[in-house]
Amino acid sequence: MRALRLFLAALTLIFGLREAAAQNVRFDVQNFRPTPGPRDLIIIPQSQPLSHLSGAVGAFFSFSLDPLVLLNSDGQRAADVVKNRLELDVMGAIGLSNWLELGLVMPIVLFQQSSNLEVIGEEGTIKSNAVGDLAAMFKVPFVRRLSYASGFGVSLQGRVNFPTGDQDAFASDGRVTFTPSLVADYRFGNGILLALQAGVHIRPAIEFMDVKLGPAFVGAAGVELPLVRRWGLGTLGGVYFNVPLQVLPDSIRQIPAEAMLGLRWYASFGVTFTTGFNFGADCGFSIPTFRYFLSAVWVPGKTREYEAIESFKKPPDDPDGDGLIAPIDQCPEEKGPAENNGCPERDTDRDGIVDRLDDCPTLPGRKALHGCPRVYADKNKIKVLERIHFETDREEIRGESLNLLEEIAEYIKAHPEWLEILIEGHTDVRADDAYNLALSQRRANSVLNWLLLRGIEPSRLRAQGFGKSRPIADNTTEDGMALNRRVEFTILKVAPGHQLPSIAGPEQPKVEPVIIRSQN
Repeated sequence: MRALRLFLAALTLIFGLREAAAQNVRFDVQNFRPTPGPRDLIIIPQSQPLSHLSGAVGAFFSFSLDPLVLLNSDGQRAADVVKNRLELDVMGAIGLSNWLELGLVMPIVLFQQSSNLEVIGEEGTIKSNAVGDLAAMFKVPFVRRLSYASGFGVSLQGRVNFPTGDQDAFASDGRVTFTPSLVADYRFGNGILLALQAGVHIRPAIEFMDVKLGPAFVGAAGVELPLVRRWGLGTLGGVYFNVPLQVLPDSIRQIPAEAMLGLRWYASFGVTFTTGFNFGADCGFSIPTFRYFLSAVWVPGKTREYEAIESFKKPPDDPDGDGLIAPIDQCPEEKGPAENNGCPERDTDRDGIVDRLDDCPTLPGRKALHGCPRVYADKNKIKVLERIHFETDREEIRGESLNLLEEIAEYIKAHPEWLEILIEGHTDVRADDAYNLALSQRRANSVLNWLLLRGIEPSRLRAQGFGKSRPIADNTTEDGMALNRRVEFTILKVAPGHQLPSIAGPEQPKVEPVIIRSQN
């Protein structure tokens, strides 16, 4: 603490920061001070300076609600010294040799309001617009990483405010002020940046309405989280606070603080857009209850800074540039959506349904049947994805199923290598075993006879009823019983030199083993 006091005394000699004796000396009410770097986190700068000979110019708009309100002993408003303020900060910076960044910020109060200021000793209201204190900044890294590379960074930063502003409008401290600080940050390989700042704000010691304002410890913490790197989208968060180093006897130490949440877009045309909200601490002096901000910082093309930002949009270890990194990206050399694990969408059978959503990726099919045809073979089954309907408790085939049976007959004729096919009949649990076994046999025979009438050789077909002995679903529900009432086609024998068919593609099909369902 002794060293800090000596340091402050030296700065007093250098900058002429003598304590003002008069009460209610006006001051710069703005504690939120943006920086001009396109990669800075708004509430806190990052450690890395702009790249060599890269420049940046920008504008920072902010609207503050109740930045300076006085309350009486009952907690009620006594005066709105600065009720609302709309401010524009015009900013610019340049990088030199990758080891130095110089910047300027010019605040302009576009509009502000107040109530009658008689409570602080003057009649009338505050000036509605004013110029603020011009700020000159520098950034010198001690530990430097290249642009968006992962790792630690540490830098010394400084901000000098010159008394160019209107003190009567609460837009200036009326004297030179200085804020040296250290910034340390760490960027992870996935692009996340964590940053911390600590320093001292050297300003004149004054009294305003029984509050002593003067030198203060300043601290800040911030984070940048990439959302969609290939689009340049990210989110920012952070908090800053000022702790006064001096207080009046028997007074409460005021600690101005704000929390920030924002969104950022690194646009491809070289502009970094950031927007968000700040929320002030209720107990903080000269802190707004709410602040909205919007900033735009432009970096010229064909500069190292522009190239660094564009490179950041392509995540590391992502050669195809699809925004996914191994092991999530299963096709690192081919661009593809996240839904397909980074692999390109393919439509092997060219039926308009991508393989990822196609249960039959090697067979042209219908969207309503999840990419499968109505009749197809897979392994030892001929699968039919629509029902064959029978009359209730009878074996007669209904007319609406004849077209489907025609398709099944033509499909079997097209595969003479299938030498023996079993037609299986199945029922649900209603009725006794003997009845169900007989009904399933009669229905299997009906299908067999119908196929024989369509010219299929008798030696290739067999029919067998299994009754209710082979359920594939829960027989306690209507849906389950409907699944159990079915007819299946099983390929029992193929000609020498032929193999059972398979529709296996990039994924095994998810088709139910039930292929023909009947109704009792």
